[in-house]
Amino acid sequence: MAEDTDDQLIEIYKLHADLADRVSQRRATSNQLHTSILGGLIALVGLLVRINPDESISVYVAIAGVFGLLVCASWLYTIFSYKQLNSIKFEAMHKLEEMLPFQFFAEEWKHQDKYPRLTIVERILPIAFGMLFLGFLVYGIASTFCFK
Repeated sequence: MAEDTDDQLIEIYKLHADLADRVSQRRATSNQLHTSILGGLIALVGLLVRINPDESISVYVAIAGVFGLLVCASWLYTIFSYKQLNSIKFEAMHKLEEMLPFQFFAEEWKHQDKYPRLTIVERILPIAFGMLFLGFLVYGIASTFCFK
């Protein structure tokens, strides 16, 4: 009977580890999606400036700035949400590990202070993009209202 329970625990643990890995994969896909959207928006602004370099372009640049900032905010929120989801999953895994002979993730977790947290590193890109799109917005508004 104890062997059946151990086997069940190991299967549950494997399933949970796989689900945690899937969350990480979805997180990476989300990052790629946001990067693609923002890169496309930058390319669109560049194309518009090249095609139509007159004064009306500042309105489009400002609109792109607003849209880009919204996408950056969405991206940061998504990163935060995935961080919370992963934290909850690993807490559950630590509880499962207490019933197993070796606590792999709990042991790994003890050493996490030695490395920069992925979430902190991961936030740099949306913040950098956000600053760029804030610049677009400021330029668009200043060009429209101040430099006429």
